[in-house]
Order: sequence, then structure tokens, then C-alpha cells
Amino acid sequence: MNRIIFSLQTFSTILYWLTAALLTAFLLLGCKAKQIDWASECAVRYPVKETFIHGKDYFHTDTLRGDCVIVNCDPIILKAKCPPTLTITKTINRVDTVVKTNTAEISLYKREKEASDTKYYNEQEKRITAEETAQKSTKQRNVSILVIMGLVAFAFRKQLINIFKLIIGLV
Repeated sequence: MNRIIFSLQTFSTILYWLTAALLTAFLLLGCKAKQIDWASECAVRYPVKETFIHGKDYFHTDTLRGDCVIVNCDPIILKAKCPPTLTITKTINRVDTVVKTNTAEISLYKREKEASDTKYYNEQEKRITAEETAQKSTKQRNVSILVIMGLVAFAFRKQLINIFKLIIGLV
């Protein structure tokens, strides 16, 4: 006699959990994601742009005058009279500037500007379409009013002719 060990419901439950376990194992272990060094990737895509600006030369001259020499010995201080001396120091200064431009930030601003321009042009097209629709519906309304007035005039033409004769006769 054949005995059924598992019922169909038990078998489908076991199959469900086995599939879920295999899928989870595959997702966790089967695929190893490549590690990306975002700093170097950003540096390669958006290098820093450097601009060197030469500065101007600034000349500065200092003159120092000295009249005498003082010699300091422990017991005696001697002052000797000597001819006046001039010490001239000439200094040249130049400040050069290095401007570093963040190209990643510039690229971000360009993308934002393109997105806002696209949004602006889409809004302009919607506005133009709405204005054309409004003009078209205004023309249709005016034509409808004229047609209705023509039909009313045609329907009541005898009465209108009598009113017109009455007005002309009074004048």
C-alpha cells in the first residue's frame, strides 16, 4: 500500500521556502559588487583646473644711515667717530596667483541649468498651446453666437420684418 508522506500543501510550502533560501543565498553570495573608489573616479572625471596668473613686480628700496660705531667691552664703552654710512636694501616683490577651478561643481551647475532651461521651454510650449486653444475656443464661441442669432432671425423673420416696418413708419 502506497502512503503519501507529504501532502500537496506541505510540498508547496517546502518548495516556496527552498526557493526563497536559494534566491537569498544567490543574492548575498553569488554576485560580488565591484568596489568603486569614488574619490579617484571623481578626480579622473572632473580634474581640478589650475590657472597661473603672473603678478606685477613691486620694487622697494630702504636706506639706513649710520653715524658711529659703539664698541662694548666689559669695563669700558668706546665710541668711535666714523664717516657716515649708508645701507641700501633693494627688494623686489611679485605675487603670483594660482586659481583652482572645481570642474565637478561647474558640471553640476551646467546640468542644473540645462534642466531648468528644459523645464522653462516646456512651460513656454504649454503656455503657447493654452493661448492657441483659448483663441480657437473664442472664435468657435463667436461663430456659434452668430449662427444662433442667424437661426433666431430666420425663425422670427416675419415678426422682425413687421417690427422693422413699424419703426420705419414712425420715423
